[in-house]
Amino acid sequence: MQIIGGKWKICIIDALRDGPLRPSELFKAIPDATERVINQKIKELLNHKIINRTIYAQQPPRSEYFLTELGRSVFPLIDSLDDWGEKNRAVYEDVNPENISR
Repeated sequence: MQIIGGKWKICIIDALRDGPLRPSELFKAIPDATERVINQKIKELLNHKIINRTIYAQQPPRSEYFLTELGRSVFPLIDSLDDWGEKNRAVYEDVNPENISR
């Protein structure tokens, strides 16, 4: 849980599911998180080798983040959590419907 736990790390991993993204594209893909939080979580995911970064030597400099093989191995866990949430959505909508969103 220390490596992939928390709301934003899972969102970053899922955003990178379809391929590499530039930092600005990650910020747009996760609009509810601040850039500061995303940058912090990116650093943690880089340190744990869940994602990696390619830096292109050009002006202006450009970088992209992508999932490592280890990062892609998390997909079954994310998919299982998503399935569980969908199956139990009604339970939580009854409890606090304004906090449930897709």
